Amino acid sequence: MKKFWRTQKQNYKVMIARDSLTMFSGRRPLQRVMSGYDSIFLNRLGATEVQIGYVNGIQNLAALILAVPSGLLIDKSTDIKQIYYRSILLSLPAFIGLYLTHDWRIYLGMMLLYTAALSIKNPSQLIINIDSMEDTSRVSGLGFHRTITAIAGVTSPILIALAIDYLGGLGSADNIRPLFLLFLATDLVIYYLVYTRLEPVKIEHKKETGNILEGLKAIIGSPVQLKLLLFSEITTLFVMMMVNPFRGIYQVDIKTATLIIFGWIGVAEPFIDIFFSIPYSSKSTSF
Repeated sequence: MKKFWRTQKQNYKVMIARDSLTMFSGRRPLQRVMSGYDSIFLNRLGATEVQIGYVNGIQNLAALILAVPSGLLIDKSTDIKQIYYRSILLSLPAFIGLYLTHDWRIYLGMMLLYTAALSIKNPSQLIINIDSMEDTSRVSGLGFHRTITAIAGVTSPILIALAIDYLGGLGSADNIRPLFLLFLATDLVIYYLVYTRLEPVKIEHKKETGNILEGLKAIIGSPVQLKLLLFSEITTLFVMMMVNPFRGIYQVDIKTATLIIFGWIGVAEPFIDIFFSIPYSSKSTSF
């Protein structure tokens, strides 16, 4: 592991540090949900189940509408680092608004701003991730990345649960509100890390760029494996988008999970990553 670490690019090490900080704050990289407390916070603000569904549906619609413009913006950019750290900066005011809000409608407005930032941040982050690893070591690199960042994600759910319990529990939105300050502080550190440590990621574009229709034709004419992967992503997201908005409320209000149990649920996924990511990737030679 030491030998592997020494041979990796600077950007790979920065990406691991960034995702470790994200995991330690209770979030998952490349996801919009915030540590599983989103729906509980909305419910404590007074939103009904239908209104919570509206909030998540509108966010997903915004993500869909912004997907193509964001992709075109990234495609025209020659320096991905610049557009990446600016997208982080764009997301910061959302955390301040979420901390101050006492109405689910304001929450929706702040999350739309956050969604707009993520529509640029996540694709550019993926490009940086791919560029930070050599083709010959990408599988091992992904396994190592998942293991190290998962270690940070194991401790944070319990610490967050204990902090919320100390503040008074999940009965009030005010007890969950400090989480947004934690996210703000974490992303400020990540912004500084990316701004000062990330090496430029230059993308060379072809002289002739295709349009959206040509991109769709390319997908239609793509190999069966790519189509199956796309189908898998669509069906998985379809189910997740129905379940995720109400999972926290179900666990706490219906199944009466305590904060400690809620924290241990958050520990389970990164805990599995620690023990399986590197062994699995060491047996894989290619995608």
